[in-house]
Amino acid sequence: MIERVARELCRCDGYPEDLRYEGMPMWASYVDRARKGIAAMREPNKAVLSAGGCTMEHWLRMIDAVLIDEAIVSAD
Repeated sequence: MIERVARELCRCDGYPEDLRYEGMPMWASYVDRARKGIAAMREPNKAVLSAGGCTMEHWLRMIDAVLIDEAIVSAD
C-alpha cells in the first residue's frame, strides 16, 4: 500500500514513477510522504466509522497493518 501511494504521489507531481533518481526509482523518494499521509488517516471521521459498520478497532488495525507494510525499493 505504501508503495502504491508513493507511486501515485510521484505521478501527481508529474514525474514518471520509474524514472531513476540517484540510482533508485523516483517513486522511492515519496515513501516517507506516503507513510505520513496514511498515518494521518489513523483518526477516522464519523463518516468513515458509519460506512459499512466499521468500528474504530477495525479501522485502526487496518491502518496499522498498512503502516507496517514495507515498500520494496530496488536499486537494480
